[in-house]
Amino acid sequence: MSSDDNPYQFYEYETDPNREPLWTDSPRGSQSLQSYVDPSTITTIIMVLLITAIIVDCLGAFVSSWEAVVLRNIQSGAYETQELMQTAAESSDARVSMIGKLGLLAALITGIVFLVWTYRVCKNAHSLSSSPLTITPGWAVGWYFVPIANLVMPYNALRQAFLASSRPDDWQIQQSTPLILFWWLIHVLGAILGQLSFRMALRLDDPTIEQLLTLNGVQISGDVVGILANILTLVIVLRFARCQRESYEQKVMIHDL
Repeated sequence: MSSDDNPYQFYEYETDPNREPLWTDSPRGSQSLQSYVDPSTITTIIMVLLITAIIVDCLGAFVSSWEAVVLRNIQSGAYETQELMQTAAESSDARVSMIGKLGLLAALITGIVFLVWTYRVCKNAHSLSSSPLTITPGWAVGWYFVPIANLVMPYNALRQAFLASSRPDDWQIQQSTPLILFWWLIHVLGAILGQLSFRMALRLDDPTIEQLLTLNGVQISGDVVGILANILTLVIVLRFARCQRESYEQKVMIHDL
């Protein structure tokens, strides 16, 4: 492969065939540093998707707030005729439905790519670390699909990966950054609000305006939490990219001395 065809040429370096490998397999289970892959491409992709998701969530919050205005106008009898009220209600429902579908699509695509990103950065963390992590890259993704355990284990996996990426030689004795914990709690809160909104909507067979306003408030709260969660995810993605690049370059430099 020529240097022009190699997307990771930034990390290539001259090697001596008689020199020991950068990182060899050991009884402790550490992986070869040569298995490290520059996460720049997946980082760029997830950044674009997260920014898109933030925009969609902002639109969702705006449309839901607009719907609240329509509901209050109906409640107060602000519309002069039944036809005007019906038109306003139908238009509001159409806007909410359209943004809801866009939000679902954005969340699905972003979620899939985020799992790919998680696997990549966790595998890099294993490669960088001087001692083995307790959660494999595969399980860092797999724990998301295990009920109950998915409330804790994905956080533990990302916490370990972040510590091993930022301080690969002594990550076990480091305290986790509050950013990871706050990010995870916000995501859990967003999931709770999403479930609450879904269950409330299912129970509304013949809803009153008050019930619709309550549901609307939960939906707006979910949109706001979603915006915050995606912003925090964006920050974490960028910090992972920076930490892993710096740790990798440091190990290469030490090896070449």
